[in-house]
Amino acid sequence: MKYDFDQVIDRHGTDSSKWDCGAKLLKRGYTTRYDKETIPLFNADMDFKCAPEIIKAMERVVARGIYGYTSIVDDDYYKAIQSWFFQYNSWKMEKEQIILERGTITGIVNLIQTFTEKEDGIIIMPPVYSGFRDAIDFTGRTAQYCWLKCNDEPYYTIDFEQLEKLASDSKNKAVLLCNPHNPIGRAWKKEELNRVVHICRKHNLFIWSDDVHCDLMRTNQKYIPVASICDYKKIVTLTSLSKTFNLAGLYITNIIFEDIEMKEKYVQKCLGASASPFDIVLVETAYTRCENWLIQLREYLDDNLKWAVERLRRNIPGVKCTMPEGSYIIWVDFEKCGMSEEEVRSRIIDKANVMLSRGIKAAPGKGNYSYRICAGVSRSVLEKAVNRIIEVFQK
Repeated sequence: MKYDFDQVIDRHGTDSSKWDCGAKLLKRGYTTRYDKETIPLFNADMDFKCAPEIIKAMERVVARGIYGYTSIVDDDYYKAIQSWFFQYNSWKMEKEQIILERGTITGIVNLIQTFTEKEDGIIIMPPVYSGFRDAIDFTGRTAQYCWLKCNDEPYYTIDFEQLEKLASDSKNKAVLLCNPHNPIGRAWKKEELNRVVHICRKHNLFIWSDDVHCDLMRTNQKYIPVASICDYKKIVTLTSLSKTFNLAGLYITNIIFEDIEMKEKYVQKCLGASASPFDIVLVETAYTRCENWLIQLREYLDDNLKWAVERLRRNIPGVKCTMPEGSYIIWVDFEKCGMSEEEVRSRIIDKANVMLSRGIKAAPGKGNYSYRICAGVSRSVLEKAVNRIIEVFQK
């Protein structure tokens, strides 16, 4: 079956945090305009319809007419997760390692609160998803920055000397990894992950890996779960249907513990999430019946990203864009374009009327000229947005 990712779906009036958030952004002074012509590409939330198999599964649940308390009563839920990650990533796990949680950031907050104390340090690698810093601040812990190194391409790598230095500080208790890394799109290679594990094992640090973009790899790239390459028991991996199958609003996250005692401690502290009537059906359907849809989605995203990155690089002198190895996020740096950061912001947000997320929160103190483009949209919408940005930079 051929799936139509070119279809443009009008999401206005659906309470979309992406398309219906104009009043909030205007009130905050983030933009001077937000109207029907605004193109929001700031949110990692695709504008494609879910796979028909998922929609039909949802309809079957809705048709029951009763949406009462729900429990995972058989192994099919766990088998779907186990089979998926073993088939695609050679990652073997037992069902006892898996726990359902209501959202990835909720899971990260609960991990922090369960296994660390107030003011403990949590190591993150900026530029990185701003939700990490939010979770650390919310729990009263301290964010410790291990800045990624970047060459002129731009291509980002882990600063292992700095990671070793931070890990050796007894105040720091965990490394919060992102794989693939949001927003710069690196899918960490086995050698890199081995070095992270070696450092963390040496200094007895937890590794909490947010892998929610892991199924959205480029055709020539491979996702390697850090837990699949070693026997380190202090690794916890967070996975989700949200990015892969465009189900972010349902907050279905699965947390995989390498140590059952850690899982039990987590459950005692945080209880974990109760399943909704939709969770079980969605996980089983997505992981067992939507492979062809995902293959075609990846191909579409590959083309979107290649087109957008090449066009931006070719038409805006001085701009730097990452080509993500995983995810559909492009990290764009306008610092060498010969204008102030406010002028850059005004041209993109106010004049082009394209809403991008600024890099200030992902890279505090260093990301003032950087923006995140989420390319999980139909090609016609992406072309309109990118061409608008190019036009205002050529004037």
